[in-house]
Amino acid sequence: MENRPRLNARVAIDDLVGVLRELHEVQLKKHPDDDYLRHHRQTSGVAKANPHRFRHTFASDMIRAGLSLPALMQLMGHAGIQTTMVYLNVTPQDVYQQYVRAIAQLIRPVPSLP
Repeated sequence: MENRPRLNARVAIDDLVGVLRELHEVQLKKHPDDDYLRHHRQTSGVAKANPHRFRHTFASDMIRAGLSLPALMQLMGHAGIQTTMVYLNVTPQDVYQQYVRAIAQLIRPVPSLP
C-alpha cells in the first residue's frame, strides 16, 4: 500500500461538506488557496497535493473507517453512487479487512445505538 501522510482534521460536518464542495469547484481554477497548497507541498514533501487528490484520499479514508457509501455520497455532494465510486481506491487488503470486520460482527454483534 502507498505510504502517504494522512490528514487528521476534526471539523464540524457542515464545515466539512462546504470544504469538500469548494475543493471540487476550484480544482481547475486559479484560487487563493493555490499559494497555501504550494506552501504545504513544499513543507510536507507531498509533491502531488491538490484539491482533487484530497477528495480521493478523503473518500478512501472514510470508507476504510467504516462510513457507508450513501453517507459518503452525501458528504461529497454527489447525486449518484457511481460518481462517488470514482473517488475510491480500495485495495485487496481493504477488502480483506472489511471482510474480517463483518465476520467478527456476525460472531459478536456490535451494540446498536438507541
